Amino acid sequence: MFKETPILNPKNQEGSDQESKEERAKNIELTFGKYKGKTLGTIYSENKDYINYLVTNSKDMKVVNACKYLLNLEMVA
Repeated sequence: MFKETPILNPKNQEGSDQESKEERAKNIELTFGKYKGKTLGTIYSENKDYINYLVTNSKDMKVVNACKYLLNLEMVA
């Protein structure tokens, strides 16, 4: 059926998946608190302490998980 055998490159797929997870985390917009209306990416670049605060104090698990993900990226880099 194929003239050439298709080759999948898992590194490229993983990299793009990693980027999309990071972008999704950074694009979450807060609907509460002192940074209401700002994205986690903006808050992360302005005030990483607030990201730590959100991990322990936010009731929104989507925000908590995204903050943990962003902080974990910092540790890995």
